[in-house]
Amino acid sequence: MRSKCFKNLLSRLERHTPSIFKNIELQILLNTTAAAFDRPGKMIWQLPEDKALAAYAAYTKTCLKDTGPDRKRVYRHAYRLGQ
Repeated sequence: MRSKCFKNLLSRLERHTPSIFKNIELQILLNTTAAAFDRPGKMIWQLPEDKALAAYAAYTKTCLKDTGPDRKRVYRHAYRLGQ
């Protein structure tokens, strides 16, 4: 029962959270991703919600493509961020 109520609450919060807050969280995620890949970030928080999400997806795709076989470097940076 609790699980169903919790899911319902999360669903309502997601629908009623203003886009600016979602975009700020997405910007924080992009900044963290940029730090993990040791790359400069880009500003996406002022974009419309769908465009910000698409920009984040494109950014991470580019980071992964550019990293190539040097995944250990990414893991090292990500590990340091998590400490």
